[in-house]
Amino acid sequence: MAQVRLQEAETPSLEQNSEPFIHRWHSLWTELQDWFDDRPEEMVEVDSLENAHSQKSMFPFILYAAACAISSNQLYHASCLLMLDMKPASIKLRDLGQRGHALWHAHRICGISLTNAHHGCLNNAIQPLWLAGKLLSHPAEHKMLANLIKKIEAETGWSGSWRLRNLLEVWGYANEDQLY
Repeated sequence: MAQVRLQEAETPSLEQNSEPFIHRWHSLWTELQDWFDDRPEEMVEVDSLENAHSQKSMFPFILYAAACAISSNQLYHASCLLMLDMKPASIKLRDLGQRGHALWHAHRICGISLTNAHHGCLNNAIQPLWLAGKLLSHPAEHKMLANLIKKIEAETGWSGSWRLRNLLEVWGYANEDQLY
């Protein structure tokens, strides 16, 4: 009998968390944005060219001095993508500004990995790159991301080809040869 009471006490009831989803979502979104706005100096990019898109790179150039900044910022953008994917319908994207655009975050995730070649961060980039890649629609972006994932696997030994296969399916390619 005592064991049942212990389990009941450990299991949160719906009544304990009556805050509506929209408020919890907004609170978490605000917390993410506050982190980004108030990052310690070592977490801020040392150089950035937001509109550095060219034939060579379709993604922004974003350089960090510290490995922890590379991964932290990439995970921030991945978190934003996940949050935007489950955004309550009543929250309007225009009210979130530039950070409310999933493609902006996707491009930054790709740009961070292309600009910063730290092996310890590249292996952590596979999942954020996969999240970002699902949003990319241009064949040149697909090719660049596919090459990046293959490069990460070759340089770090960290398997990424399984995520590349997932992306090829999302992008509508029967196989990787269709990218080239």
